[in-house]
Amino acid sequence: MTTYSAAEQLEHAQTVIDLHVTATDGRCRACGAWGPCYRRETAVKLFSRFLRLPRRVPGASRPELVGAKRIV
Repeated sequence: MTTYSAAEQLEHAQTVIDLHVTATDGRCRACGAWGPCYRRETAVKLFSRFLRLPRRVPGASRPELVGAKRIV
């Protein structure tokens, strides 16, 4: 049985969050599921358990691909 440290679990969860981004059309960019997919939700819950926040990547959902414009 393999035991993973908290840092390893959070690193894996961050990777999942980075890949499974909900785009502006409402679908996950990695798996195509509607809304936040279960993989992303599971990773977010892991961060919650460790009382941490995931790193944010500005523009990860690539809104320009669906014609969204920035409103200033």
